[in-house]
Amino acid sequence: METTLEHHRPLPAGFGRIARFAFYATVILLPFRWRIELLARPNVPLYVDYTDFLLFLPDITLLVTFVAWGFALQTDRKPVRFGPAVLWIPLAGLSLAGLLSTVFSVDRALSLYHAVRFGFLFVFYLYVVNENISIFEVGPAVGVQGLIQSIAAIGQSLTQRS
Repeated sequence: METTLEHHRPLPAGFGRIARFAFYATVILLPFRWRIELLARPNVPLYVDYTDFLLFLPDITLLVTFVAWGFALQTDRKPVRFGPAVLWIPLAGLSLAGLLSTVFSVDRALSLYHAVRFGFLFVFYLYVVNENISIFEVGPAVGVQGLIQSIAAIGQSLTQRS
C-alpha cells in the first residue's frame, strides 16, 4: 500500500525558524569541547578523544537543525538543491571516501562513526545552500563565538591556567 504525504495533516509552521536558530547555535558552540561520552574505548597511548565515541554540544544543535529543516522541507515541499558542482561533488566524495574507508579499516566501528560525521558536514553544507545563508547572516553568530572565546582567553591569561 502506497502512502503519500498529501493524506497527512500539515506540520505546524516555524520549523524553518527553529532550524535557523539551531544553525546559529551550532556556529556559536563550535569551539566548545563539552561532550557526552557515548562509548569509552581507551587505547593507551592514544588520546581518548581519538578513540572514544563522543557527542559534542554542537553535534546536538546540528541534529536539531537537521530535524527541524527536514520538517520545514516537508511543509514547504521545496526540492533540495546541491549548489555548485565544484563544491558539492568534492564534499560528497569526502563523505563517500569516509564510508568506503570502513571496508579496509582496522577499527570499522570508529571509521563508520567518523564517516557519519563527514556525512553530517555534507548535510550541513546542503542546509546552508538551500536556506541561502549569507556571510552577513553568519557574522553575528561568529561575533558571539569570538566574544565568548575572548572572555575565556582573557580569563585563562589572567589565571595562567586553562
